[in-house]
Amino acid sequence: MVIFGIHRHPYRSILPPEFSCPNCREKGQTVFNQISRVFHIFYLPVLAFGHGHESLCNYCKLNLKSSEMDREFKTNNRAYLKSNIPPIWHFSGLLFMALFILSAKLYGMKKQNDIRERIVHLEEGRIFDYKTKLASYSTFKVAKIEGDSVELIYNLYDAGRKADLHLVKVDKNYAGERRKVHRDQLLQWFDKGTVFHVHW
Repeated sequence: MVIFGIHRHPYRSILPPEFSCPNCREKGQTVFNQISRVFHIFYLPVLAFGHGHESLCNYCKLNLKSSEMDREFKTNNRAYLKSNIPPIWHFSGLLFMALFILSAKLYGMKKQNDIRERIVHLEEGRIFDYKTKLASYSTFKVAKIEGDSVELIYNLYDAGRKADLHLVKVDKNYAGERRKVHRDQLLQWFDKGTVFHVHW
């Protein structure tokens, strides 16, 4: 399966009626193609580079690349060999990648704002996922709220990976240390990245 690679893409063709092929001398049979090399991922063009030209006589099939054209040929056919900006679709992969990154960033910002709202509008029973000092993962639950004071009850167990937190997130496991903190402390933990998720 081809994931990425480089393809040659012609993007501009001209068939001048007055031009005579340098090989067979037939008039109006030579096509001038402008070509760029395009880096692609899954056949989606990402970046165009290495622009060049080719000429092809439809009568005698003489095919000349830029490097094979002599100075006189290039001088006489300057109008057909001029450089042009490749079409925008040669860069469409960059646009898709930029849109994907932007979407991911906006989604991440929205998710962070949602979590912050859950902390600001705190409710008893809300569960927080956090990273422990030993680089494992665990949870604590809001047991009681009295003004700006919040009583937390910690999970007895932790997990080695975030993905395994659901294994320890059982009601009977919330029987560990109890601790009172100020509401603002929860926001500080979130801003530092110690708390990374808050459940409804």
